[in-house]
Amino acid sequence: MPITNIIDNRKRQYRYLHCDVVIEPTCHDNSCEDSDQSELQELWPMGYADKPNCTLTEAIAWAQSFPGENTLFIYDAGTILEKIGDKYKHVTTL
Repeated sequence: MPITNIIDNRKRQYRYLHCDVVIEPTCHDNSCEDSDQSELQELWPMGYADKPNCTLTEAIAWAQSFPGENTLFIYDAGTILEKIGDKYKHVTTL
């Protein structure tokens, strides 16, 4: 399924060889102010998945392998835990 939305949180936006990414169902964003509304879908057991230290090309291919409408969050390499802390539990780390 195509990625529905991309949120680029990189401070170093021209770095594409090393980044950390998180994907979650886009319907998580329905409560955000001024958001488009995604159809509710069955959520994954933990609600999200992450892939640290990958290229941007790998991240996009990986994110497109998930079912349903999903949002891809992009971070500078090494910042997933710093940015997200323990807000999420890991579904997978590849």
